[in-house]
Amino acid sequence: MADDNKNSKDLEQVPFWSFKSTRFWLAMMLMFLVFVAVNMRTNIGIAMVCMVNSTAYTSHKSVNISSSIAPRNPECQKPVSPDEVEDLGYHGTYLWTPEMQGALISSTSYGSLITIMFAGLIADTYGPRLACLSALFLYTIMTLLSPMIADLNYYAFLVARSIMGLSEEYNLAPVYVLL
Repeated sequence: MADDNKNSKDLEQVPFWSFKSTRFWLAMMLMFLVFVAVNMRTNIGIAMVCMVNSTAYTSHKSVNISSSIAPRNPECQKPVSPDEVEDLGYHGTYLWTPEMQGALISSTSYGSLITIMFAGLIADTYGPRLACLSALFLYTIMTLLSPMIADLNYYAFLVARSIMGLSEEYNLAPVYVLL
């Protein structure tokens, strides 16, 4: 009888929203993992504004369609000459075309498309914790090396972003295995 009471105390249910709950801490860690992965993926879109000299390239010849349409209030439309344009100071060091910038932003998706089929199998085989930690380590290293790789070569940076995409899928698959 005393053994039954001891076993029932060991199996006592802990509420999910308690700080003693293992599920709660696992959910918090997985939430942080997904936050870090998404943050590392989107940081290039934010950093690209200051990295690229956007005034060096124009993608299309600008066409003024307002000349064929009668304006409602001609006093509001002021012709702008290049001398009147305000310089905001964003003169990046990289001369990447808009197409190159688009390839860099989408390269993580290309990398994750390759590993999406194998990520769950790896997480099941080696365990979700090892898959998460190794992928997050690789992702972090590639993020830290990104400025140096970008200075080195555009195509090396493109490959580095694709490797980040490869490891990103290995970050998300263990989340699905654990949930």
